[in-house]
Parts: sequence; C-alpha cells; structure tokens
Amino acid sequence: MLRTSIHVDFEKKTISYLNSLHGGTGTKYNNLVLKYLQHRHKEEHAGKEMLTKDWKLINCKTSTPQQDNDYDCGVFVCTVATYTILGLPVQTIKQQDMNFYRRRLAMDILKGKIEV
Repeated sequence: MLRTSIHVDFEKKTISYLNSLHGGTGTKYNNLVLKYLQHRHKEEHAGKEMLTKDWKLINCKTSTPQQDNDYDCGVFVCTVATYTILGLPVQTIKQQDMNFYRRRLAMDILKGKIEV
C-alpha cells in the first residue's frame, strides 16, 4: 500500500511527491501528474501546448517526515498535506507527535475547518 500524496502548486509551478514510509523517488508519479496537466491544458486552451520547462518536479523523499510504523500513514499524509497547504515546515512533523496530530485532525474534521 502506498502512503503518498502529490502536491501541485500552480503559482510556484511545482509538483511534489511526498511519501512518509520508506521514501521512494516518485519520479513516475510526478511525470504522470505533469502529463495529466499537459492534457488538461491542451483541452482547456484550444490545443495549445503547456510550457513544461517552467515546471519543477520535486522528489520529497529526503524532506518528507518518515514514520516508523505501518499504521500512522493516514495521519502523516493528512498532516503533511495540511502543513504544505498552509506553508508550514513539514520537517517539524515527528512520529512521537502522531497522537496529537490524530486528535487535531479529528477536531478539524468535526469543526469543518482547519485552525492554525
């Protein structure tokens, strides 16, 4: 089972592969997302090709926090996604804090919004 997510930042023109368990290059997945974006761009802009030279594909294997068990993957994925969206440093996410993040995620879901 993959414990990953892909983040597309249209302003910075980056596609980032994030994997909290055993890393991985993510090159295959980043390229698939870029190919999908090219296809959608072509559909939306009357056949005009998307300039891909401006896009950066990021392998976050070394910068994504790593979990040390097989059951916190969902909490890691959601927490890393939230931090990335909010522009917070994902390097501060630690395995020993998963119970806190699990409760925080539950509260955010119950409230229907993310509170910083």
